[in-house]
Amino acid sequence: ALARVLAEPARAVAAAGSCFLGNAGVNDEPSGPSGAAGLMFAQLDVSRDEDASRVLFADLVDPKREIELWRGRVNSGNRVNQSAMSHSRVSRACEEWLQGVAGDVLAATTKKGFLDGIRTVHELVEVEANAKGRAEKKKNGENEVACADLLGRVVDAWTSLAEKPTVHRAKTLLAETLAHGGLRAAVDAALESIEPPRARASHLSPPAEASVAWGGGDEDESIQSPRSALDFQKEASGGAASDRAPANVARARALADTFAAALRTARRDALIAGVPGGAAKRLKNGADVNAKDAPRLSSLEPFVRDECRGGAVALADFLQKRLEAYEKDTAAGDDIAAERCLLLAQIAQFARQRAATELAALMGPVSDWNADANILAKRRKRSARMKSSGLSGTRGGDGQEDS
Repeated sequence: ALARVLAEPARAVAAAGSCFLGNAGVNDEPSGPSGAAGLMFAQLDVSRDEDASRVLFADLVDPKREIELWRGRVNSGNRVNQSAMSHSRVSRACEEWLQGVAGDVLAATTKKGFLDGIRTVHELVEVEANAKGRAEKKKNGENEVACADLLGRVVDAWTSLAEKPTVHRAKTLLAETLAHGGLRAAVDAALESIEPPRARASHLSPPAEASVAWGGGDEDESIQSPRSALDFQKEASGGAASDRAPANVARARALADTFAAALRTARRDALIAGVPGGAAKRLKNGADVNAKDAPRLSSLEPFVRDECRGGAVALADFLQKRLEAYEKDTAAGDDIAAERCLLLAQIAQFARQRAATELAALMGPVSDWNADANILAKRRKRSARMKSSGLSGTRGGDGQEDS
């Protein structure tokens, strides 16, 4: 359907030129002898309504109504002006029509849900590639030439009609990813599933988490309490303790990883949507991206940064509000509320640790969006060390660039 829409502008503009100008009308001269009806007017005057509906106004929703409006306009006493259609007048009318159609398509996208069936950036890119490919096959050489002759330019149907709706849909999908709605729901579900810590066998027995942490005790080692979470810092850097992390530590770590994964997905999706022709899929990992060759990516860059910043701040506010909601009950001795506060603190802590590189990569220059986030982090640390040591440039003492 989209391919058919893309093939329509050239056909419609060519038809307008044929109907109102014919082979004349160039150099801004009126079509036909002065005062004589042009092709369109003559056909409407001599044809029956049924014929004109079928031939001249085919494909319209209500062709007979269009003819009634046209006849009313012709019979309004302005017949001579209507018949003397100049090249510039027809060209201007076609340009206005193109702008109107483009506005309708954009409004259908922003207000009526056109393209809402596309749920991922990958799907959007595939639809774009398929539509462009099919539209290319449907191109009519004569229509393209006639369109260029009338307007004085080649009409890129995709740029005129579909570019803005596509970018709008891409931004909507990226905003959804960076809003972290799924993560918030997962955090709420994790808070609801919190259970009170298992009672000790005696006042002298270590808590269950101590048994898990130190590998001893008479408690059931399958019980993994969240209270031992802060004793497990090594898993943040991939230490061996992560294999034995209590359940809530693992849960907090997984939720923080979800945050990092969303940032990584948004970065890759922005790259795929912003680099035309599916070129992003062919980029090797770590290859630099030249934003000058991808105007769409340049327009997406500030939007993605704003959404990234806003989403991270909103997530932090969400965790803070959840924490405040349980503080009073925790102070009153409610064990479940205390466990929930601890889980929220763990999520925030792990998110800061595990998502820092992805957050920095997405907020960095668009030329680095295809790079590995960890490699970028190492580059930044190395650059910071060089600056702090007084080596402002990237050259060593021998004048050569450092590798």
